[in-house]
Amino acid sequence: MKILINDKTDEWRQYEHLFKGYGYDKNELLFFNDVSDVKLFIQSQLETQQNHIDLIITGEDADSGRSDELRAAELLWTKNAAAGSFSGRNFRVNSIPVLLYTHNGDRRQPFHGFEAVVHKNTAGQHDFFIQKMESLIRDWRTRVFADLETLQLKPANLGFRLDPQAFERYQKHIRFKEDALFDCWTTVLSREFIRAPAALRYEWVTCSFDDIATPYDKFRKTLYHHLKYNTKITERTVWHTLFKQYPKILLRDIFEDFLYEHNLFDNSGQESEECDFILRTAFPERLRTTFFEVKREDKKYYTRTKHKRPQFRADFTSDLLQLWQYKKFAEDPKNTFELVRKIGYQTRHFDYVLLAGREEERLQMASRMDEQLSDHYPGIEVRSFESHSNDYLKYIAKFDRLSVG
Repeated sequence: MKILINDKTDEWRQYEHLFKGYGYDKNELLFFNDVSDVKLFIQSQLETQQNHIDLIITGEDADSGRSDELRAAELLWTKNAAAGSFSGRNFRVNSIPVLLYTHNGDRRQPFHGFEAVVHKNTAGQHDFFIQKMESLIRDWRTRVFADLETLQLKPANLGFRLDPQAFERYQKHIRFKEDALFDCWTTVLSREFIRAPAALRYEWVTCSFDDIATPYDKFRKTLYHHLKYNTKITERTVWHTLFKQYPKILLRDIFEDFLYEHNLFDNSGQESEECDFILRTAFPERLRTTFFEVKREDKKYYTRTKHKRPQFRADFTSDLLQLWQYKKFAEDPKNTFELVRKIGYQTRHFDYVLLAGREEERLQMASRMDEQLSDHYPGIEVRSFESHSNDYLKYIAKFDRLSVG
């Protein structure tokens, strides 16, 4: 799930807070404050790189001080005028829905051309905004299935596939109708797709509710199985194995894929770092690539929680230092080439997450831990297993809300 948001910079944090309350991650939001940058994004990331976004939200205010209404209208015109395709050349750029999120929803003059117009609610209640936004995404996906039906194509559980004979029959069917099919009978599928249909490998096409829920069930059962760790049963044999078998537990609909235990050598070639998982994004220029280290669920954070000045346990401090080394490595310009070579792209945006321990202790020591992390390990996030489980549960609920058919 990726949502492009064009609004003033000082409202970005409010958007993150708003979406978080409905199960969206900050790494699903692509922020802009300049229509010129949005135009460049459409050209480079959508039409050239063929990446995918689900929705555009635009405010009216612009940092440049230009007329509010004109800036929103300019973005809409740019999107509607785009003749190219996006998302693996499957869909038309001009089909992407645009929601105008405005402080001026009570104007007598209506805004024309936007799929939806929502008045910004300063009271902190955003149910209507989220409902309207998700409705636009469902409607767009419904139109995809309607286009497939028009073309007499049916996506299978593992994506749309054509055998040679079926493809030959399809070509005969559309050979003299391609222009009409594109111009008159379909609204979302691209000309390239109509000409040569490809597999639509999107979870809203290929996955059922059970497909999404099964990894959660496996995670919870493993978490509450009361494992007894020893030299043969470790986080590697338990949790690493589970995450590799069910990558959705880590990726959800936020990341593209992950790298597992990749050696990253420093500039000298002598020292190396090897994070458990590196979660990759399709938009490294704007979204965060995440170093994700996995420890045990029975990890204890503190030596004595009721002590006047509780201290991190030595083994937990060692885990934090491990993440800190990844941070130092990734942020050192000397290691840029190695990161590009191993991760596959250049980026300056990273997150560092340590999955360890239980929520009970995390909550008990929340203020103390946040203070100590901020003072000594800024940028490192400690996530309990229950917290990660709850995030996945929110993802399931979101998948259900956005499902069609």
